[in-house]
Amino acid sequence: MGSRNNKLGSEEKFIVKKYSTKSRKVTFTENLIGWVGITMTLSAYFMISLGFLIAGNINYILLNLIGASGVAYTAYRYGNYQSTFVNIIWIAVAVLGIANKIIGAGG
Repeated sequence: MGSRNNKLGSEEKFIVKKYSTKSRKVTFTENLIGWVGITMTLSAYFMISLGFLIAGNINYILLNLIGASGVAYTAYRYGNYQSTFVNIIWIAVAVLGIANKIIGAGG
C-alpha cells in the first residue's frame, strides 16, 4: 500500500508540497514565547470573566498586548499566518485601548 502522495497526480503533488508545513526544529525559546503569550491572553480572559479585572483596565489591556505579541511571533515563525493575522488584530486593538487611555487621561 503506497502513501497518499503516491496516489496523487502531478498537480496535486505540487499543491501538497507547496502548502505543506515546513519541518524544522522547535527551539525552547520559541516555544516559551508562545506558551507565555497564550497564558497571558487566557489569564486576561479568565480575570475579566470572573470580575477580577474590568474592561479597559490597563492591566487587562497589557496582558492582551503582550500575550498576543508572543503568540503572533511564534505563529509567524512557524508559518501559521492565520493565527499571526488574528493576533496582529488583537495587538492593534490593545494599542488602540492604550492610546484611548492616554488621550482620555490627558483630555
